[in-house]
Amino acid sequence: MRSIAPSTSSSGPLAVPPAAASSRRRTEGHDAANMAIVRLVLTGAVMRGADAAELLAAAGLSPEALQDVDAFVPTPTMTRLFAAAERLTEDDAFGLHLSELVLETTASDHLNYACRNSPTLGEGLRRLTRYYRLIHGTAEFRLEEEQGTARLLHRRPPGAATPSRHAVEGLLGSIFLRARKYLGPELVLRRVGFAHAAPDDTLEHERIFQAPILFEQPFDSLVFDRALLELKTPQADEALAKMLDRFLGDTGVEAAEPPRFSDQVRQRIAERMKGECPPVEVIAARMHMSPRTLQRRLRDEGTRYLELLDDVRRELALRHIQEGRESISEVAFLLGFSEVSTFYRAFKRWCGRTPAELRRQGPREP
Repeated sequence: MRSIAPSTSSSGPLAVPPAAASSRRRTEGHDAANMAIVRLVLTGAVMRGADAAELLAAAGLSPEALQDVDAFVPTPTMTRLFAAAERLTEDDAFGLHLSELVLETTASDHLNYACRNSPTLGEGLRRLTRYYRLIHGTAEFRLEEEQGTARLLHRRPPGAATPSRHAVEGLLGSIFLRARKYLGPELVLRRVGFAHAAPDDTLEHERIFQAPILFEQPFDSLVFDRALLELKTPQADEALAKMLDRFLGDTGVEAAEPPRFSDQVRQRIAERMKGECPPVEVIAARMHMSPRTLQRRLRDEGTRYLELLDDVRRELALRHIQEGRESISEVAFLLGFSEVSTFYRAFKRWCGRTPAELRRQGPREP
């Protein structure tokens, strides 16, 4: 397996796994990651003593598959690959350490160069949110600004397979480390959020992010002062970034629209969904508006607050049941159901199966 070429990341401040920007395959709707991530995981694991052939076999991948640079690999396959990498390297923080490997490597893929040459951190992050589906078909990043705070949110659609925590930790770690390397020590995080549960040891998380780390959050996130979006990127070439925008826009990946108001409300609901259903008055106060204004703006987008509340409960129910960390009765409590039987009926309406059936059978294939 010596012929496996190391997968490397950009020299830019927003280090994500290299995307095959020449590919015109449309990946939207497919819960799969770019083959470049497989190559990066293999490189990192082999550098730590793992056997490449054993890693590929554990994931169910052939060596020949690596040669298709435009291929996308399903999330369950990626999860098996990360699990094998953790096991063979005996590294419980494999994803975080992979983000440090990215920091020390360079490459010329177009998305990373576009981010690297953005004049400010904010513009680079916005390019990342627009074209991230070059890297993953369904996951998305969103940049939200609220008073003095900015948040880079990473989320997956309801029903999508749960990714390896190493994939998520490595992704957020690589973005932060690269940005800090090029923008300097002024880039300080307020906090970091992960949707997955905390591992037994979080010392490496604290060392890398140098900020409070929260687990079992509604979304993965990097949170920082809004003013930092204006940090200048040294030696950025804005003309080159705009030229690459045109190239990326021609890859078949559509730029993401700015978040709708209803999506922002949905996120606030998810953040407050901890043992009770937040009333509209609470969410409106968090968004600095009256309940009447919030309801009116939702009507303008063709929805209602109670519909969003139901959507959020469904999304969180699916995630909790699929991950299997809590009992069914605990999930019902977390989502504000007073009776487990009521939760069962709601879940059956949402998914066509009861929570117990979903856990026994596993998620349906897409």
